[in-house]
Amino acid sequence: MPRFYLMRHAKSDWHAVPTDIDRPLNARGAQDAERIGKELARRAPAPGTIITSPATRARQTAMAVAAAFPSPPPIETIDMLYLADAATLRAALERHIDRHPLLIAHNPGLDGLLLELCGSHVPRTTAGKLMTTANVAIIDTEGGDALHLPGACRLIELIRPKAL
Repeated sequence: MPRFYLMRHAKSDWHAVPTDIDRPLNARGAQDAERIGKELARRAPAPGTIITSPATRARQTAMAVAAAFPSPPPIETIDMLYLADAATLRAALERHIDRHPLLIAHNPGLDGLLLELCGSHVPRTTAGKLMTTANVAIIDTEGGDALHLPGACRLIELIRPKAL
């Protein structure tokens, strides 16, 4: 059963630069990305690859997560993942599913994809949010075809930095 991971980039600095794509992580975001990386590194199986949006905050999140592994997974930046919708994110996952990918991207696309893959029973925060910053969803699937069947994937766990 292929396992894959969905992660929203960590918290960014809204005041650092004038363009959205260039926003870096803030101090809390860098710390949360590192904590999530360490948590994933202690679990099995590890992602075989990290695919990420080209946004600075997403790439910095990917680098912090990868650095937590004894053998860091390769990171691939995919331009079409920047502010992508659920269908675009699913297509990227499908191309990498045999490598147990960790996909790092943005909302609202990640929220939509998570609901499509795992159904509406996905737990939310007390504020009603799904994929908060630096949140990672661990998901199992029967294979690539399950990515196109609503609710056919199984959510193993949602890990939020505040819970660590």
